[in-house]
Amino acid sequence: METGMNFLGEWEANEKEIIKNLSVIRSEIKQEAIHDTRVAIKKLRAYCELLNELDKSAKIDLPQTKSLFDILGKHREWGIVLKQLQKAPGNLVESCSLFVTHIHQAEEQISHLIKNAAEDYDINEPAEVNKKLAAFINTLGLHKAATASKHMSGFPARAMGTFQAARTRTALLLAFHTWRISPLHPCSAAELP
Repeated sequence: METGMNFLGEWEANEKEIIKNLSVIRSEIKQEAIHDTRVAIKKLRAYCELLNELDKSAKIDLPQTKSLFDILGKHREWGIVLKQLQKAPGNLVESCSLFVTHIHQAEEQISHLIKNAAEDYDINEPAEVNKKLAAFINTLGLHKAATASKHMSGFPARAMGTFQAARTRTALLLAFHTWRISPLHPCSAAELP
């Protein structure tokens, strides 16, 4: 099986995770569903960043998904603050009751925003990007690896800098992972030099 197809499989698995957790969130705000949705969105955004780095003309983006990620993050932050107060020595929950009340009110207000965002979320946004990814992976060839590796003399090159070296490694890894296992050259073995 192609590793590029594994990449698409990972994308689709994260899409399904978002859809599954959004159905939970629509009925009841649960911290675990919020966390799992944010993890899946974060993975999709990382894939988009990677592919945008490899193909500057792609402009792959998930604006509505990013907005959902941000609003879920606000609720998650308040939940984490509350957990930390409960874990703190000296019973901070009781001594900071006004602050805890504020946290619960903030969570409730954000919960309404989350439910609206979950209802308005277009589950087709990641699916449309998935189509672009499939087309990109199908057209990605050895020239991407060759282009990315032209900076590779003496790799890891100190002159290239850490950031550029990391970008080049990332480009090469994706290129290697998207190569087909079938022959890389369309000609037969007899035609090879």
